[in-house]
Amino acid sequence: MTSPNIAGADGCRSGWVVVRRVANGPVTAEIFPDGDSLFRALLPDHLLLIDVPIGLPETSPRKADIEARRYLGWQRKTSIFSAPIRPALHANSWATASKILRSIEGKEMSRQA
Repeated sequence: MTSPNIAGADGCRSGWVVVRRVANGPVTAEIFPDGDSLFRALLPDHLLLIDVPIGLPETSPRKADIEARRYLGWQRKTSIFSAPIRPALHANSWATASKILRSIEGKEMSRQA
C-alpha cells in the first residue's frame, strides 16, 4: 500500500518550516520564505497539515490546549502556546490584542499567539 504524500508546516522566523514525505519516500525538511513558495513546491495531492489553532474560544484556555499539555508532561508542556481568544482577532497589533485579553481575562497574550 502506498502512503499518502503528506507535509506538516509551522511558521518560523524565516517563513515556514515544512517536514514532508512523498509516497513511501524519505522524510525531508525545508524552509520556505512564504506561503506562495510553499504551495508551489507541494504536489497537487499532498495532504498539508498546518500548525494553526482551530476553534478559537471567546475566553481561554481551550480544552485542546489543556489536554495537549497534560499529554506532553512537564518537560514539553511549554511547547503548547494558548490560542488567541476570538475577540483579540479584531486587533491590528499584538499590543492591542494583549490589551483586549487583559481586559477580559486579566492576563497578557503571548507574542507567539
